[in-house]
Amino acid sequence: MMTKPSLFAFLFPLLSRTLSLALPADPIQLTSPNGQLVFTFSILTSGVPVYQVRYQNKQMIQYSRLGLRQLADTMKTPDATAGYQLVRVDTQIHNTTWKPVWGERKYINDHYNGLLLSLQKAQLRVQIEVRSYNEGVAFRYVVLPSASSKTSTFQGEETQFNVPEETLAFWTPDAQANYDQRPVENWAEAAELPLTLRLSTGAWLSIAVAEQTNAPGCVLKLPPKISW
Repeated sequence: MMTKPSLFAFLFPLLSRTLSLALPADPIQLTSPNGQLVFTFSILTSGVPVYQVRYQNKQMIQYSRLGLRQLADTMKTPDATAGYQLVRVDTQIHNTTWKPVWGERKYINDHYNGLLLSLQKAQLRVQIEVRSYNEGVAFRYVVLPSASSKTSTFQGEETQFNVPEETLAFWTPDAQANYDQRPVENWAEAAELPLTLRLSTGAWLSIAVAEQTNAPGCVLKLPPKISW
């Protein structure tokens, strides 16, 4: 079955600032197989899901919010990501090998530690599937059918990437345009993905999307303000 491409894009906020948050005592952590990458998940007292990523004990992504904006939410909704409850946590260790049809290597190792976070907000049931590889961290939302409906409609994502201050981005508004190195501030337009960033520590970070099916394109924008 073929579908028409959507004419809009999900906007992921990109931040560069330090935040002070009220976190529960026991956040959930997921490490990569080699122990170098650590993904930490928690839910604020307001019910906002947040995460952070550290590499070799250095902050790559500071605490940033997760969540989806439902159709019932408006742009004036005080906090579309508040009110979530964590109802279940499942873990996984995955280590297999697969053979590509064509490529530089005959076999590819698919090795990661996994985390499945089951959240609920009123009738909305969402799972956040997280995978921590030695090479990076991946996560995605899985929306489950509710008791009253098998479909859900969303305006967009509220996913944020809060990078450390003094981070530089290789920004471009279009994949075919020139790339410009600039601070994570005062962008007139959203940035095309993937976006590569250089942290003040000398580390490099790349934000990308993958495995999209019947989904709109995604770009990164700078929000005018942030409150928790």
